[in-house]
Amino acid sequence: MAALTDTQRKFDEQREEVNRLAAERDEAQARLQAARLVAWSSAGGQGTPAEMWDPGAGPGGGRRWDGWDPSLPQIPSANIPGDPIAVVNQVLGYSATSAQVTAQMGRNFLQQLGILKPTDTGITNAPAGSTHAGRIPRVYGRQASEYVIRRGMSQIGVPYSWGGGNAAGPSKGIDSGAGITGFDCSGLVLYSFAGVGIKLPHYSGSQYNLGRKIPTSQMRRGDVIFYGPGGSQHVTIYLGDGQMLEAPDIGLKVRVAPVRTSGMTPFVVRYIEW
Repeated sequence: MAALTDTQRKFDEQREEVNRLAAERDEAQARLQAARLVAWSSAGGQGTPAEMWDPGAGPGGGRRWDGWDPSLPQIPSANIPGDPIAVVNQVLGYSATSAQVTAQMGRNFLQQLGILKPTDTGITNAPAGSTHAGRIPRVYGRQASEYVIRRGMSQIGVPYSWGGGNAAGPSKGIDSGAGITGFDCSGLVLYSFAGVGIKLPHYSGSQYNLGRKIPTSQMRRGDVIFYGPGGSQHVTIYLGDGQMLEAPDIGLKVRVAPVRTSGMTPFVVRYIEW
């Protein structure tokens, strides 16, 4: 996803702007303090010179926020087109909803297989040590993989929308995709696997770090193909016979296309074993 590079650039620019403003503020505060010291000396040096800028400590002492804190769950946004802060806040909102939908579809899929247990959450790629693990048994793997492919193929012709797509289907994206209902590459993969209760993040680089990595020479139908460093640029679903399903790029639609080897990672990822 080339758009991810542009978003990283916007984040970096905004971080630099925050740091620049903080530096200007500190410089202004230094000048103000110098002026206060001159006034204090002129007055005979009585009392205590005024402190440097001090808005007063907040509850618990607080701290002054000078730079970029990516750990904040929600952060102030100018709400202007292309504002990366608005992008982050919108994605955070999508995540919780998508997880709920994935869990419900996973429960439905497990019920259809007749293997749902009372403790199953419906998320079928839960960690192995989890109390609520609900992995798809290998004997049902091929059936699950075909279901994933059918679900993805049902979206052929849907427009590309950067940031678009969730477990429930196409959705309006963010930034350049804000006015388009559709999928980006990772959104299409997320949607396809959600049908069997596999919960994936909405970023191809994160999707690449889940599942089992298989050499590209051994990939088979249902495996997931990634492009770029760490799978950060694009992701598709392998259909077999040299074909793949993808949401390609801005201005295009979900389609089946020949597998491209240029930029492909050395491994594909297998989320479903059979």
